[in-house]
Amino acid sequence: MIHHTIAIASIVTSSFISLPALTQNTQAELLFDALGLPDIVDIMREEGVVYGAQIGTDLFPNQVSPAWRATVETIYDSALSW
Repeated sequence: MIHHTIAIASIVTSSFISLPALTQNTQAELLFDALGLPDIVDIMREEGVVYGAQIGTDLFPNQVSPAWRATVETIYDSALSW
């Protein structure tokens, strides 16, 4: 029985490995969209930027620099995240 399970697992694994990268990317994008992850990522980005601004205010009262804001924006840049 265990050999049968291992054989099936090997077949399934090898079929996924042999899929073209384009197909895998397309499947991943479809799953990403189906799960609503773009909306979740957008919300997380907005919250992160707001929280980053609050951290800047807490760490540097009255002196939050443009460099700090740029760093926070870079951290939460959704184009770089995916």
